[in-house]
Amino acid sequence: MDTTVAIPIELGSAPFDWNDLSPSQIGPVRYVNGPVLINAAAGTGKTRTITYRIAYIIEQGNVSALSILAVTFTRKAAREMVQRLEKLLGADLAQQITAVTYHALGLKMLQAYGDWLGYQLKKLVIYNQAEAHQVLLEAMRAVGANQGIWEPQHVGEAIQQWKENRVTPADFDSPDFRDDLWNRTMRHIYECYLEKMRAANALDQDALIYQRYLMLETSTSSSRYFPVETAARAKPHRQSQSLRANYRALFELVGIPHSTALTD
Repeated sequence: MDTTVAIPIELGSAPFDWNDLSPSQIGPVRYVNGPVLINAAAGTGKTRTITYRIAYIIEQGNVSALSILAVTFTRKAAREMVQRLEKLLGADLAQQITAVTYHALGLKMLQAYGDWLGYQLKKLVIYNQAEAHQVLLEAMRAVGANQGIWEPQHVGEAIQQWKENRVTPADFDSPDFRDDLWNRTMRHIYECYLEKMRAANALDQDALIYQRYLMLETSTSSSRYFPVETAARAKPHRQSQSLRANYRALFELVGIPHSTALTD
């Protein structure tokens, strides 16, 4: 694991044995005065480093455990973080930390504040890939898009990419979009798809991030009254295990510039 953070000579107290970490891991664990970028390959100990950094930050008394938000892509990694934190800090303290996947965090936010976007909170449902695909086919039929010309898989991939980069149907009003037949047709499909999902009070997996971003962008009230999100946005203690470089919405949600990348 490569890091540009200098390793302190005096390590000091910590809720773990410093010998559990390699020299290249100690630097980012002890650096608590700002964000740290860990650029490393798979299996090199990013999750361990971030977990120990969380424990060290809490041990130093800089931040409450309730103010820590740790996000990752997989449930396995989230569970692993919690299990390691329980060993380092004890179960009671570790349970105060929010360690979830990006999608799970989006669901928590939407379940609490999705009514700002017109959703019925108690009836909110998450569609799997097959269910979302059926809604896409319905939207294509509704706007008269010939599936022999407009291949559903390619249409779905385009919509997924737009949501990942928080492109909304309104963005198609720009000259770069509206003067092109493909874009005009795709806008109608995209718009109809979103309307049908909203009518069903349903979200697909991508919408757990896309809609949550829109919610925070259009209403400061949602972030103001959600304790973990407020703490995460107010303090430099967001811990991200992995980010994909093409997920603009994800980068901006956790406050990392879009030009920055953390390797998987």
